Amino acid sequence: MEQSSLSIIIIHWNTPELLREQLAQLMSFSSLGTAEVIVVDNASGTSLAPLVEEWKNLRFIKLKRNEGFAFAANQGFLNAHGEWLLFLNPDTFFEEEQITELLKVAEKEHLTACSPHDSSPNYQKPVPTLLSLLIEFTPLHRVFSTESLQPKTLVGGHLLIKKKVLENLGGWDERFFLWFEDSDLSKQLLERSLQFRSISTIKTKHLGAQSFQKITKSKKRNIFFISMEMYGKKHFSFLANVILQAVKRHFTNHTLLPEDPRITASIVVPNVNQDILEEFLRVNYHFFDFSHTQLIVVTSARQYFQLKKQYPEVIFIFEEKNKGFAATVNTGLRRATGRYVGTVNDDTILNENFIHQLLPFFKESVASVSPVIKKMNGQIESCGINVANNGRAVINTQSTDYFISQAFNGACVLFARDALEHVGLFDERFGSYLEDIDLGLRFTSAGFLNIATNATEVTHKGQQTSQKMSRKKAWLDMKNWWLVMLKNFSLVHWLRYAPQILIERLRNLSGYIKSR
Repeated sequence: MEQSSLSIIIIHWNTPELLREQLAQLMSFSSLGTAEVIVVDNASGTSLAPLVEEWKNLRFIKLKRNEGFAFAANQGFLNAHGEWLLFLNPDTFFEEEQITELLKVAEKEHLTACSPHDSSPNYQKPVPTLLSLLIEFTPLHRVFSTESLQPKTLVGGHLLIKKKVLENLGGWDERFFLWFEDSDLSKQLLERSLQFRSISTIKTKHLGAQSFQKITKSKKRNIFFISMEMYGKKHFSFLANVILQAVKRHFTNHTLLPEDPRITASIVVPNVNQDILEEFLRVNYHFFDFSHTQLIVVTSARQYFQLKKQYPEVIFIFEEKNKGFAATVNTGLRRATGRYVGTVNDDTILNENFIHQLLPFFKESVASVSPVIKKMNGQIESCGINVANNGRAVINTQSTDYFISQAFNGACVLFARDALEHVGLFDERFGSYLEDIDLGLRFTSAGFLNIATNATEVTHKGQQTSQKMSRKKAWLDMKNWWLVMLKNFSLVHWLRYAPQILIERLRNLSGYIKSR
């Protein structure tokens, strides 16, 4: 084995004694020579300083926040130099010859990835399908078993993969905080017809879930089933996801990951265009305090991973297709763990304190707070939005201390976590346009308040993505106003204002007909 061919990446969180034991074992292996060993610490509460002093030839990466396995694994991957990457949890222990044999089998059989056999049934799951999940989490498990279903998911806690393959996949998928990240990786390999398998002749000592013992049972349940939901939304059909949602609701009604008290706010940035994303990060990245703030970019720009090294604190989530604003932002919101969560368009120019200047307005019953949003010429684009009886947006363009309105401008807004859990996320039937109006009206109907304030302001360039799709925009505007009205206006309202509503909807139709 060439000494430079392997990088061992250990993902650690609050198990320093296990880590010490694992490192002592690894460093005693003469066959590893100068193989690279990288420890990524997921913001543990216990200091690793003694270990850093003890093994000076190791590389330690200390993260500011615990963002889960996938995010930490990518940090190690981006700093690794080996042709092969061996990802380990601190509770996995190899004999010296087992690592050598793992590499030998992988190269001999031309595998792109593999895992040693794990004797625990918890780590012998098939790559998830709707059928396998139904068997596992419904009464079907009394009749059927998933044991015969193939192929099996590779185990992220002891997984060997070619670095080049992981690069081509765009790294581990950071939408997964815990669970299903290795299932997703296995699924991606399967979809690309890349060879991988569990090697039954190599059996490791795996204590299993040692870090998880520090997480409460209810929190683990919520994380698991929200991760399952994310997996389904990425890989399953619409109908399969409807069924999966019914299964999930049996175990948890939560929409968002559990709150991390150390994270004040999570900001989601939806993106399609690589150049616009690069400009957004260049201008705004330094405004974020990553010790207490999450910045989550959800993008369908294929070259996004090039930005990962340049902006290591950002959570990047890749979507294969542009699914529209609502679905794209929802993907990021499901991943958010801040006390407050929000969204910012990728064509905005922020300011250093915009989050902290919005927070004081979150009193009881406040669902959303948004800043004054200005155009590039300095004019006010919006400071709160109401909806007229005829179904037309009435935009406040006056700067006031604060303005209570029925809706908000989705270009920059912060939400109270509890309000989103109560009314749900953006309605993905809208695709793009008016999904913010709809969510604002749903907040209002549920007794919450939407506030816009001049305590801070942001600049919105506007329509950077949609300026070349005027006809589609006109169609969405027309269609989505009907959806807003049908969802949020009562039958009595329709009867009372029917003529005015009809005239306004005809204006939408006229705009669509005239569009090019």
